[in-house]
Amino acid sequence: MQQLLDANEMLMVVLGHDLRTPLSAVIASAEYLSRFVKDENVASIGGRIKSSGMRMVRIVDQLLNLAPSI
Repeated sequence: MQQLLDANEMLMVVLGHDLRTPLSAVIASAEYLSRFVKDENVASIGGRIKSSGMRMVRIVDQLLNLAPSI
């Protein structure tokens, strides 16, 4: 049972890392669009992408906080 719990915890850590890395790239790119692109429509889309990316980061954080208690 302890091995299973340890494996589950390791899976959550790896999963969290593997999700955060591409999310960081998405958020950084969206930040660039929202700040530096002159077209207001594109800048607005960048803001929405960033907002969604940040929401996904919070979901990953919540999953990682929940995982050790399972």
